[in-house]
Amino acid sequence: MCTGDCSVPARRLCRRCRGNMGSRRTNIANVEFDILKNCYSAISSKSQADIMPMPFAVNALKRICGLGIPNYVFTHRGDSTRHVLLDLGLSCYIDDTVTSANGFKRKPAPDGIEYLVKKHNLDKSKAYYIGDRDIGIECAKNAGVQSIVITSEFISKQADYMIADLSRITEIITGVPWPA
Repeated sequence: MCTGDCSVPARRLCRRCRGNMGSRRTNIANVEFDILKNCYSAISSKSQADIMPMPFAVNALKRICGLGIPNYVFTHRGDSTRHVLLDLGLSCYIDDTVTSANGFKRKPAPDGIEYLVKKHNLDKSKAYYIGDRDIGIECAKNAGVQSIVITSEFISKQADYMIADLSRITEIITGVPWPA
């Protein structure tokens, strides 16, 4: 188990395997998945201080919450997510968080979204999954909810909505342009 003092070769392996963490069969250079995952998590948590909210995130969350619309987080990351949200002053806008610690299958499996839908009695036709990667779009489609992808790049799977930043989120969700 990696305790955060990963050797340089281990750090390189963790970076190489980043895109393959969804598969427990990942075995790069004969290093087992759990060792790679633990090392990657340790390295990843060291960079938490560098995480900043996306442009327009705070304003969009304030506006959405002000309209009484709940917000949920579903992420592959672990419980460090809760600390990051708290450190960024965003946790007050989040009603529930599902992380890898909950034990659901990784995206694109819809288990985490389906859990939130059931737990909070959400109407899937009014639910949106907002993400910035192809795997999130696939997860949303698998769960039967609408997808919004934030990207400046081409995404191969067709999202319901594609936006460059979060300034259009409330317009998409409510139909009211922002700022109004």
